[in-house]
Amino acid sequence: MKNSKITKIEKDYINVINKLSSRSNFEKDGQKLKDENWKITHIREYLNKNENFDKRNTIHIAGSKGKGSTAHFINGILLQSRKNIYLFTSPDIHSVTERIIINGQPISKKLFTYIAKKYVEDIFFDQWSYFELLTLIGWKVAEKTNCDWQIIETGLGGRLDATNAMTKKIINVITPIDYEHTEILGKTINKIAKEKTGIVKYKEEVIIAKMPKSRIKIIEEQASLIESKIHKIITDCKITYKKHSIDYQIVDIDTPLEKYKNIQLNAIGKHQAENAASAIRACEIAWQKVYKEKLPYQYVKEGLSQVKLPGRIEKIRENPLILLDGMHSQLSAKRLEETLTDIKLPKKRIVIFGSLQNKKIDSIAKQICNNKTEIIITQPKSSRAMSINKIKSIFAKYSSNIHTNINIDDALKNALEKMNGDQYILITGSIYLISEAREKLLSIDGDRKLNLR
Repeated sequence: MKNSKITKIEKDYINVINKLSSRSNFEKDGQKLKDENWKITHIREYLNKNENFDKRNTIHIAGSKGKGSTAHFINGILLQSRKNIYLFTSPDIHSVTERIIINGQPISKKLFTYIAKKYVEDIFFDQWSYFELLTLIGWKVAEKTNCDWQIIETGLGGRLDATNAMTKKIINVITPIDYEHTEILGKTINKIAKEKTGIVKYKEEVIIAKMPKSRIKIIEEQASLIESKIHKIITDCKITYKKHSIDYQIVDIDTPLEKYKNIQLNAIGKHQAENAASAIRACEIAWQKVYKEKLPYQYVKEGLSQVKLPGRIEKIRENPLILLDGMHSQLSAKRLEETLTDIKLPKKRIVIFGSLQNKKIDSIAKQICNNKTEIIITQPKSSRAMSINKIKSIFAKYSSNIHTNINIDDALKNALEKMNGDQYILITGSIYLISEAREKLLSIDGDRKLNLR
């Protein structure tokens, strides 16, 4: 994009984002912060000295899988109340403004720039990380827009995550635990689960999503130590699957308070229905605690039906059929394959795959390679991208039908040329790859167009 075509708002936005992005950012560079810097006391101290602008009715979410989807489902339900709702999630797909959502809409570049400028230009925050400042910016936006509620998704872990500087929540949600960020969270499921459960404060309530019983037990033990009231989706909720297609699914979800019939979810897969159940229970309990009344039935029915989740088994094009999914772990790959197996799709497919480093590619390849799948390996635009040759060598253990292309543009062109009859294209792996594919296929101008990616 030529400078002459950039507006003043965009110039200011670029300047702020560049200053923000120059800070330490594990999400971008994958470098573990020094142990002495991995703490949140400085954030709490700052909030305490500045009228605790983080305080409002809060639902806090941690976990390895499904926390973003659960957050969006909660947001969808609460938006029906017509109260002011703040949603904070990560990572973004196209623009950093997607992480700060007010009443269902990403914050404008103008408002983001206006508030962020204070933090990126103040030397007091010179040693603060990208995510720490983004967390503060979000809370300040919520204050400025008079938000009644906030749904906060952790960025990494829980106990020492920047979002955990909050001192009080209405309820917490722990979504399924899996191996991730082991260099920081620990190399065992036990250690990872304990870090995630660290968001729960003394006597706060916590919802434990459906996951293996051994992992539920770890979370229960940790929560019990601080006298937390525990709600388990595996025992609290019953899900009946009634209809599903590539576009949506219809389910019934029974909770201890209500039987919700014929709920339409625009996100497919049993795991998404389980995420919806966690969201419903979180809203039921939180609403009762704050307003001393039952959550209106229609908030759930209407709210969930309006939620769309880009990059989660998303149909991006009908003819030829192209699907996108930001799958980057063994559990995600398993859920993806289970979901696609359950719906009517063309018999054969071409998978375009690219990943960042430090991912368990072997277990992913084992899940997605079969005799009806042709693989195209490519590389997302990221300094953390795993090399094409390394991925190919791993995939070669499970498939002989592998090709390579240097970037998503060439990979898509290659895949479309290879399409022959009863086939579909699945683009999956790193969220960076999904971002590039969506921008190309949907002509989206994200931060990359402003040279911010």
